[in-house]
Amino acid sequence: MILTRSMFFLLIIISFSSMCSASDTRILGYLDPGSGAMIFQMIIASVVGAGVAIKLFWRNILSFFSSDKNDDQTEESDSIAAGEKE
Repeated sequence: MILTRSMFFLLIIISFSSMCSASDTRILGYLDPGSGAMIFQMIIASVVGAGVAIKLFWRNILSFFSSDKNDDQTEESDSIAAGEKE
């Protein structure tokens, strides 16, 4: 049997609804200041990580969206900038 996309989503929805209906309706958890600080730290780390990833791959991102097809010239200028000798 081949599982199509619509069948997969239907399976996910049925599984999720059965888990929700089988669970207890009372919420016994709470967020203390330590949890809030951890959530805040995760948000800050995600933003900083995304910034570092963009900085590392900025040249690849620009070349992906650029319409200029002069790859040889770009590679040559990169090697000159890096101080490589021919």
